[in-house]
Amino acid sequence: MNFFTKEVPTALEHLSEATQPQWGTMTATALLIHLHTALSFSLKPEEIEIVLPEDKVAKGKAFLMSDHPMPKNFPQPEVFSVASDDTLSFETAKEQFLITLDAVISATYDTNFQSKHPQFGFLNGAETRQLHIKHITHHFKQFNLL
Repeated sequence: MNFFTKEVPTALEHLSEATQPQWGTMTATALLIHLHTALSFSLKPEEIEIVLPEDKVAKGKAFLMSDHPMPKNFPQPEVFSVASDDTLSFETAKEQFLITLDAVISATYDTNFQSKHPQFGFLNGAETRQLHIKHITHHFKQFNLL
């Protein structure tokens, strides 16, 4: 839980609209919108289709639960490829990300919680938290925040 309540807010103190990524073309505002979008899908499993063949989901989930980081330029599931809302300010995007992060993490502690990911299949609360730790860490490293 410290990751979500301490590390994320601390790292965000070092992110500004002008922060440049170490790789890729995402802007800081686009990063926040992307993270918000990915988090929000954890609350809407009915909108997600599992695209990984069933016989490969276990291997995908094993990667998810491992200590191995997401590699640079990790392929993004198409469902998360939403157009950036370029009318959203950096501060609004940051606020939306933090509100959604809190809602998702709180929801994952419900014993009946279940989310769905295109490449990792059905996820319980602990697996969903691990997904977001791994995903946020990946992008925070991209922006030299961790």
